[in-house]
Amino acid sequence: MKRLTNLALAITFLIVVTATFNSCKKENNTNDGGASTGTGEIEYLGKKYAVNYGYYELYGQFEGIYNYQLYLFSDGVDIEKESGIGNVIAIYFSTYLPPLSEGTIPYYSENVNPYPTFEAEVVLDYNLDTSSGIRLSYFVDGELTISKSSDNKTYTLQFDCAVDDEESLSGHYTGTIIEF
Repeated sequence: MKRLTNLALAITFLIVVTATFNSCKKENNTNDGGASTGTGEIEYLGKKYAVNYGYYELYGQFEGIYNYQLYLFSDGVDIEKESGIGNVIAIYFSTYLPPLSEGTIPYYSENVNPYPTFEAEVVLDYNLDTSSGIRLSYFVDGELTISKSSDNKTYTLQFDCAVDDEESLSGHYTGTIIEF
């Protein structure tokens, strides 16, 4: 009987440890105190803004087109709760190949075939709770380039955009990009 009790306690302990480990792992993937997943920056008006996390969501496939939303963001931002203070670039793009396939994607324009293309919205030194800070959502031109490491675990993104105020916004990110 003592062996059964010890076995039951050991199994219970393993379940608790496993559950705790998995919940901590999830926390790291949601940026509430976890390790950085990459390094990068957004440059606008001569100032650089850090981005060091990457997440993407596949919205689905329609007639051979894969639609994604990609977020690059900084410390201080809880992307899942859409709260906090920091920097975020949200890139909405469509491509023929999944997932996050390599290549250069032009910015969406009425003069360009709509696939593959991307659109973006950027907030810098922004408080997502009060909607205050720099917000850019009207781009007129640009391109997004995605490349992967040989093991397909590390991505490098480069983006250059022309903003409607005749300024430019550019940036890069190298690191992991985790699926929502």
